[in-house]
This record gives sequence, C-alpha cells and structure tokens, in this order.
Amino acid sequence: MPLGPLFAILAAALMAQAAAAADGSFLDIPGGRIAYESGKPTAASETVILIDDGTLDSAVWNGVFPILCEKFHTVRFDLRGYGNSPQPTERYSPVDDIRHVMSGLRIKRAALVGASANGGRALAFTLAHPEAVDALVLIGPSISGVPSSESFIKEVMPFVERLAKNDRPGAIEVAEKWRHLVAPANAAAMQELRALLKKRAQTIQLDTLAAPGESIVERLGEIKARILVIAGEFDHPNNLNHSKVAHEKIPGSSFIMMKDSAHLPFLEHPAEFADVVVKFLQAKRR
Repeated sequence: MPLGPLFAILAAALMAQAAAAADGSFLDIPGGRIAYESGKPTAASETVILIDDGTLDSAVWNGVFPILCEKFHTVRFDLRGYGNSPQPTERYSPVDDIRHVMSGLRIKRAALVGASANGGRALAFTLAHPEAVDALVLIGPSISGVPSSESFIKEVMPFVERLAKNDRPGAIEVAEKWRHLVAPANAAAMQELRALLKKRAQTIQLDTLAAPGESIVERLGEIKARILVIAGEFDHPNNLNHSKVAHEKIPGSSFIMMKDSAHLPFLEHPAEFADVVVKFLQAKRR
C-alpha cells in the first residue's frame, strides 16, 4: 500500500481513538472551579451527567464511566471540595453547580444520574430547570422534605461530629463501618470503597458553605421527565424509604431493586449498573 493512504488510515484511527477517549479539565464557575472529565464515541448525540453520592468524589464512577462513554457523551465532575475541585470559599448552591457545569460545557439538555444526596439535588435541579433534563436516574436519593429515621441519624452523627472536630481519620473510620454502603458479601467493592475513602481523607470536611436545599417532596408530582429509581436491597431502611417516596410520588417513574448491592450499586456492580442505565436511556428512542 502507498504510504499516503496508509498514513491517512492511521490518522483516522488515531482521531477516532481520541474522540472516544476521556478528557479531564477544569471549569471556572461563580466563586470557584470544578474539575470534570468527559468522553464520548464519535457519533454520540445524547449527554449523560454523573453526580456522585456526596461522600466520595467522581472516582466512584470509575467502573461505570468508560462503559457509558461507549454509548453517550458522558460527563462526571468533582463537587466543590471533592477530588480535584478546590474547597469552596464562599456561599454556593450545589443545585446551581449542575447548571454551571452544563452551561460551561455548552450542554443544553442531558440525562442526570444522581446518587444519594445528589440524587435529591438532581431532582431539585429538574424542578428548577425542566427544559434541561431529558431523563433522571436516581440511586438511593435523599429527598429534601422527607424526614430521616432516628436510626439513620444515630449512625451518621458520629461521622459529622468527627468532621466538626476536624478529625478526618476518625470520620473515615466511622464511614468504613457503615454497613449500608456495600452489601456484606462484596469484599472487592468494600476494598475499593476503603481506598476511595482513604483518598478522600485528605480533603474531607464539613461543607458549611453549601446552601441547604428547600423541601421538594411536595413538588415531586410536577416532574415530567422520565425517571428511573434504583435501590440496593441492602441499603439502609431510611434510604430505601426515600427511594420508595420518589417512586410513588413521581408520575410514571420506574423502579429497580438491585440484588446483592447496597447504597453504592454503581461501585459494587458497575457493569450491571451501566447496563441498566443504558437500557433505560435507550428505551425512550423506540
């Protein structure tokens, strides 16, 4: 083969590989910076934004992110003070930060995948900006306005108390003992969780600058976007109740209980979780 066509083929292959590869960078947003990573296949038209649980940073999506990048333009980002994002220095709204990320990346509409506290924030964002949300996948969402159980508060408070004393190692030690994060038999996931928590130990702190979310439970019936609620069978009863409330109050929502998983099914079973998300998002096209 002549060298010209051969070079053209190699260049095309490298360009395709680059288009499918993930890129990491920063967005300047009001009052701070957000670290993000994105990737997509060359022909991707739909955008998916991954929002972590509020305890770990975006590395918690390591097993899911590359799978979704094969199907969609996929974005994950570190919340302020998490991962590679600097600590906040002034009052801010975590809900507004979703809008800042979308605006900074020139994304008009997206499917949001939000876990735990940030599942609730994804819901709040959808209520505030319904035109910007194609679909929602909520994993054990914490919904503002739904009270937490006494047993859950009792389990979480030692973590908060240690952070209030700036005892980061002590806070991580408490979090490692939470039985609702990973199902009992998932030893490999537990090992990965401990590694991620250890990494967070350098930056974890009480976020006193984040604006508290307003109650949204009474407005869930207003949501028109397609919704999938995912719960892990071994999650804390408090979190399972929040998932149940979301499913029951959001018209037309779907619900999946993932077996052999707890609060972090995307960490425990990333391939299975990604398959569920892909099928849900692609179903609307039919």
